[in-house]
Amino acid sequence: STKEVKPGFYLFRSGTNGYTMLFPENAQLSDKFYGIHKKSFEKIYLGALIGENISYYANIRYLNKSHTRNIENYLDRMRNRVGYEGNFEEISFNDKQIYYAKKEKEFKEKNRTIYSFFSYIKAKNSKQAIQFIFGIACDDGSMPCQLNVNEAEQLAKTLMESITFIPTEEESDNS
Repeated sequence: STKEVKPGFYLFRSGTNGYTMLFPENAQLSDKFYGIHKKSFEKIYLGALIGENISYYANIRYLNKSHTRNIENYLDRMRNRVGYEGNFEEISFNDKQIYYAKKEKEFKEKNRTIYSFFSYIKAKNSKQAIQFIFGIACDDGSMPCQLNVNEAEQLAKTLMESITFIPTEEESDNS
């Protein structure tokens, strides 16, 4: 969409037509990391700079398959992808369940910390789901950087919670 739906955000509609979400006005989609398979899979990667020395990215994978109902399996996959060993907080909405967690990773030699906020978002009434990873960091550890971690987490949660699944025709699982 080309008009703001909320200050600082536009509406993004998936190429699968499976979901919409808020899209930050300063973010850009990467063509290089985009992938789609029929209506059952899509991956997008978006990124943005904040000020002079902070950047963030969101890596979003959409799935529309019956095995998305195996929540523990997908939480384990998420743990492996981000190197996380803890539990997920469950946040319930009318139309979806969000399994949410966060971690930080320090790179001492670069004087840098990457903050990650990630979730598995499962539609309550369909086979649709999203794996969502949001990361933010100061780009150059040797330069001043005012990264507000609470604001970053709020942005990540705003994006995750904005996901609205669009009912689709049921796909056969071997498509």
